[in-house]
Amino acid sequence: CANQGSLDQRVEDFVMAIRRVYASNMSKETLKYRASRGLLDKDEQMSILIQRISGVTCGRRIFPHLAGVGLSFNPYAWHERIDPKAGVVRLVMGLGTRAVTPHPEDHTRLVALNEPELQLVDTQDETSVLTQQAIDALDLESGRVVSDPFSEIVSEKSIPLEILAERDLKLDERAREHGLHDVNSWIITFRRLFSDTPFIPRIREMLGLLSGAYGTAVDVEFTATFDDDGNFRINLLQCRPFLAE
Repeated sequence: CANQGSLDQRVEDFVMAIRRVYASNMSKETLKYRASRGLLDKDEQMSILIQRISGVTCGRRIFPHLAGVGLSFNPYAWHERIDPKAGVVRLVMGLGTRAVTPHPEDHTRLVALNEPELQLVDTQDETSVLTQQAIDALDLESGRVVSDPFSEIVSEKSIPLEILAERDLKLDERAREHGLHDVNSWIITFRRLFSDTPFIPRIREMLGLLSGAYGTAVDVEFTATFDDDGNFRINLLQCRPFLAE
């Protein structure tokens, strides 16, 4: 809910959002999930958790600088240097909708927390292709979650651009060769986030504390937003036991 307009309009939007969530309990995907776990004949009560959006305002949009899903145990150990016990996060810029439900036409960053620089694809020529291309945000004008190209918001001053992204030097070189000066060569890599900030140690510490308290591996959702001084705050949105399929 964008929470815009008159009080009556905001209440109506809020009630409709709650109705949509309740209706989703009878969706095809939900029924298949319950059937696969032998729960179709059970009285499954559902509650709704209402949260404020964590993020900053960028023009007409609101979104966190970072969002992700984290696991205290990494089941995706794609390289021998990866320690599964260190955990893993699926990281995106913008709302975490892209981390929870990855878009088939776009890419998220899978980060092994003991080796954050390791990537699933290590071909440098493909860097600009295999990075996140669109940002999910709440549009205050339409009141909807929108997916906008990263190139449209790259100039927003409230984004810590050099921490989250870097220039594609090959694209810059090709642009200069063709006399082009207005080409956007920024790509989302999170390289300086990993190397120049305590983000990875903080996430590892958070996952370790939570898994210790739960007595088992955990699955979390989180956001992170930077202030003007380059400091960030991590907001824990959800935590539950991690049950591998």
